[in-house]
Amino acid sequence: MKTYGALLIETQTAIEKILEGAQEYEIGGRRLRRADLQWLYERERFLLKKLEDHGDVSPINTTPRFKANVSFV
Repeated sequence: MKTYGALLIETQTAIEKILEGAQEYEIGGRRLRRADLQWLYERERFLLKKLEDHGDVSPINTTPRFKANVSFV
């Protein structure tokens, strides 16, 4: 599963593409449309909040992914 940080990058990339004019395009006779811009902004806010609250962790496993150097004497 992707981390919140990875999902945020994907979301922001989609927003950028839409803002650059690639909301809808056609490939091989098939018309493709990206997600709604408003939905992407809401998803971006959600992911930013998750990162603020939990750090860059998997959306399923909220255990932070870091190593703590621990020594026992």
